[in-house]
Amino acid sequence: METERAAKTWKILVAIAIIALFIFVARNILAKKQVGSTPRNTPSDSIVQVQNPETVSRPNSAIDPNTPAPIWTPGEFLTPTTAISTTTQGATTPKTSTPAQTTPSQTPTTPVIPSKPITSNAPVIESLSKTKFGNGETITIIGRNFTENNAVIISIDLPKSFVNIPSAGGTSITFAPRFKISKSIGYNLSKLSAEKKQLAIEKITRIQSSKTGIAGGWYVEATLSIENEYGKSSSVPILVNLLSGI
Repeated sequence: METERAAKTWKILVAIAIIALFIFVARNILAKKQVGSTPRNTPSDSIVQVQNPETVSRPNSAIDPNTPAPIWTPGEFLTPTTAISTTTQGATTPKTSTPAQTTPSQTPTTPVIPSKPITSNAPVIESLSKTKFGNGETITIIGRNFTENNAVIISIDLPKSFVNIPSAGGTSITFAPRFKISKSIGYNLSKLSAEKKQLAIEKITRIQSSKTGIAGGWYVEATLSIENEYGKSSSVPILVNLLSGI
């Protein structure tokens, strides 16, 4: 008995599955037929009319129910000032209006920023007590914006040779520079006797004077400037006698 019931149940389930499969296939076939039989607008029957939205009548105006609603074909780019009326039956030729000209906005220019800011507090050299001096001679620099820690930069020596030089009232600096090259010359001449040392200095003076056209020593051209926490001054030309004070 149990075997017969199981067999009947199995037959019923198989029949239900076959019926469900048949219904599913039939529905798909009907759906495809309906899609294929749906009428489509042909190019010869299509009419596209797009009017400027500014000229379309407001809801209060009378509307003719027989007038077809405006149709916009996807893919066409229309501006508010464009009106298109096309008919493929030979009645109307496509027309487009030119969009209104717009003035391009001006691109703002980027201001040019200097690499180093110019400060009015930078030291300024107004004059020197003398522009022709020798090694070890005292000179006075007149100007403004000097501080308690100034560096006097002379081009024939290292930039940090004369540092931490104070100023009197921020308007003058007095000091006696001793150059490293003069110290080196004096060291070499010190190995000679006093007589030979004097002869060597006189000979060097004659040779260098004939080259520079300046008598009385070994003068070389250089520049002098002041640098402190406020900045650096302009350079001033000077003449330096390297044989002085050795």
